[in-house]
Amino acid sequence: MVYLKGILKELFPLLEDSSYSMYGSDYDQCGRVASEKRLYIALHYQIPTGFASDTEIVSFLYGSINREEYLRRAISEGFVERLFELLHHNIEKANQENAALSLKALYTVFLDSPYLKSFEDAVHGFFGFEPYRNIMWLTFAFIKDLDEKEQFLFDLLQNPRFLPITADISRRLLVQLGRIETDDPRLKEERWLSQEKGEEYLETWSDMVASELLDGGLADSIHASHIYFVFYRVSKEKTKQVFSKWINEELGIEKIAKVVGRCGSDSTNGPYAEISEDSLSELLDYQRLKKLADEELNNTNQPLSNYLKAIYLSILTGEKYYLNDATKGEKF
Repeated sequence: MVYLKGILKELFPLLEDSSYSMYGSDYDQCGRVASEKRLYIALHYQIPTGFASDTEIVSFLYGSINREEYLRRAISEGFVERLFELLHHNIEKANQENAALSLKALYTVFLDSPYLKSFEDAVHGFFGFEPYRNIMWLTFAFIKDLDEKEQFLFDLLQNPRFLPITADISRRLLVQLGRIETDDPRLKEERWLSQEKGEEYLETWSDMVASELLDGGLADSIHASHIYFVFYRVSKEKTKQVFSKWINEELGIEKIAKVVGRCGSDSTNGPYAEISEDSLSELLDYQRLKKLADEELNNTNQPLSNYLKAIYLSILTGEKYYLNDATKGEKF
């Protein structure tokens, strides 16, 4: 009887009289029953709305269901967090070809989605769930054990929609090639490509970024700043070429602002701009940029979004401003 009570308390943590639980409040992630929905899962084969099953994840990984449709359903039915939890546990069960196809489906559905944009614009706690970070973790874990790294990495460069994830790959290559210093011994030893192929990858990637900035819609992407911060480390010369063209265009200041403005995010008020002359002076005429920003702030002919207002204020002052409401932030 004592053992039976122990098992019941393990499976149903709310049976405990104490308000303390070793699982915190996240019983579902720990596989414990603390709600009617979770009990339904335990008693039935059918998975109710808002949950993902191991069987479905395996079907997704092996391509026996439409991958992109399944991911869109995860977004609409609200089980994205559970989806990523199961992917982390199960992706190694798929062969490398199916795992690669599954990752590409994630990139296709999530990277430009309103769902991801809402996460990027929101205020999150330090340990909050972030879908993009999970996509990156899955990708890096896959590459680490991949036999044909070169083929997969260069294949991603064929699709401009994958630029956000190839930006993170490019940054890791910069570390591996010694162009970004690191104290992490693991990263010092890590090699995804040879020196020659690594440089070729970065050259191809930076050409694609420059093209998408000048001729595509990359400046309007939620990932524009994320990509820019890698782009200028790969090629300051190409970055200067983009900025020199924009700064002479009628709406060029807006494009520059969108690309450089999303400098970070914190748990106080979400994404913010924190732009200094030091960070941009070698890439463009910063005094001209300040003049243009001041003109935009004083232009009464058209309303200015809080997003752009925050960036222009940061350009002028070097201070931190939140993009959601253009309020001034504090330095920590």
